[in-house]
Amino acid sequence: SPQQAGVPFNVRVEARDTWDNVLDSGVNAYAENEATLVDNGPDGLVVTSPVTLDFGGTAGIWEGTVTISGVNTGVNQVTLRAEDTVGPTTVGLGDSNAFTVDSGPLDHFVYTTNPGATETAGGAIAVFIEARDSNDNLVDTYVGPAVISDTTGTISEGSAGGGVTSIVFIGGEYDGTGGTLYITEADTGISITVSDGGYTGASSTFTVQPGVANHFTVVTSISSPQQAGVPFNVRVEARDTWDNVLDSGVNAYAENEATLVDNGPD
Repeated sequence: SPQQAGVPFNVRVEARDTWDNVLDSGVNAYAENEATLVDNGPDGLVVTSPVTLDFGGTAGIWEGTVTISGVNTGVNQVTLRAEDTVGPTTVGLGDSNAFTVDSGPLDHFVYTTNPGATETAGGAIAVFIEARDSNDNLVDTYVGPAVISDTTGTISEGSAGGGVTSIVFIGGEYDGTGGTLYITEADTGISITVSDGGYTGASSTFTVQPGVANHFTVVTSISSPQQAGVPFNVRVEARDTWDNVLDSGVNAYAENEATLVDNGPD
């Protein structure tokens, strides 16, 4: 103890009589295949293999590997119990010693709390991420650090535009439900990816809408000279703090009070 979730371990089960003799010979030799093996501990983990024990190979004795894919909530919480209630020869229950099944190594990350369908540029984004093994058990020994990234390339932890992309886990969990991640570029179909080496996990996709109006930008490069009284083309964009154009979302700018003046020395 402990055993690792998803990894087979060796077990020997013997069918015995009242006096503890192995039923390996004689008219009472036990060679049936109806015995079951279950976890009789408080967690009741599922024995994924084998489903039944076949004593046909060696009467009275079953030897093989057992696989349990789940993990314990505490120490020494698994007790294997063998029993044949089907017959024709029924055999009473027998229990193993108590032992522990722990999670395997990191295999992937899972978002148990995904970003909202629509977030705002520069606003706090709440997520909850778990480190999982190949059987989807929480790897409670994992502490990271892991790297966080997104499809816009502007994500950071702790503050908007802060540039921090390394996150730490406690007991296999990253609790960012208070709003710890920030993305500053507005876009659609965004996803957040957490990775550690070759192990990754991606959030659901979502939209980041522009923030509130912050400034105007004249994006046209106006050729010089222009002729007095002759119209020329200009493009002006309303933008947020992060330079996103306010063309969508709740902060879309569609007003008509902006003025355009000559700010030069004349």
